[in-house]
Amino acid sequence: MKRLPGLRRMLTTAAPATPNRRRFGRWYVGALVGYPAVWIGSSLALGRVTGTDDVSYERILDPVPRVLLWRAALPQALAGGLSLVWARRAPRPMTVRDIVAQPGRRRGWLWAPAGLTCAVAFALVAEGYRTERTGADGATSSGEQRRPPLPPVGDQAALLATTLVIGVCEETMYRGVIQRAALDEGFDETAVGVLSAVAFGLLHLPNALLGEPLRGAIRQTGVTAVIGLGEHSLFRQSGHLAVPALVHGVWDFGAGMAGRRSEPAVE
Repeated sequence: MKRLPGLRRMLTTAAPATPNRRRFGRWYVGALVGYPAVWIGSSLALGRVTGTDDVSYERILDPVPRVLLWRAALPQALAGGLSLVWARRAPRPMTVRDIVAQPGRRRGWLWAPAGLTCAVAFALVAEGYRTERTGADGATSSGEQRRPPLPPVGDQAALLATTLVIGVCEETMYRGVIQRAALDEGFDETAVGVLSAVAFGLLHLPNALLGEPLRGAIRQTGVTAVIGLGEHSLFRQSGHLAVPALVHGVWDFGAGMAGRRSEPAVE
């Protein structure tokens, strides 16, 4: 019972604090380092325990899918817990309510990147489930080899659960905590979106430590920074963190399915 006041504080409005850009800068760098450090460190540790060394989307469903999926989800959950701790250490400590619903004026032009982000997410899912017409020799109408069959339903469900966990945890830190802290420090809308998107992009650079080629990790860093701007738009237009978190999870699920089926089937 003695711990309830701490939980109550997390669910109520945070006490005001004087804006401090210098302290915010140190806190922001800590977020850039801390979240991926917890995620990568725990993922590598789990890799040693489970004997797996690759969690890239192209191979996340092979050869031991549920082990790899847990290795992706659990570290993200640990890092997501860190984001709530980091929220209380911000220059203006924030609460769960501060994180999931933030002040801001909707702007008509933001519907364009928000809508495009949703469209691409669901297009990736469609690509993952797309089938081709094949001839008697097993070749498609375009002359390509058949795509691999869909993974078992259980593996698809595990992948979806994993990507939703990733979406919730990453959006909590990068759209929720970082974005709210920047708002509290008086940054304008453009700066808020850029700060959260840059942090989100840099999160993916350490993927090179998890089996992703360095060039691919650098490319992914740039792409995800742009995606981060779309997620920022979704948050701003919807007014609730659940929307970008859901779209993020769907995007990652589609990327996993499409990446898995981009390799030729092995006969």
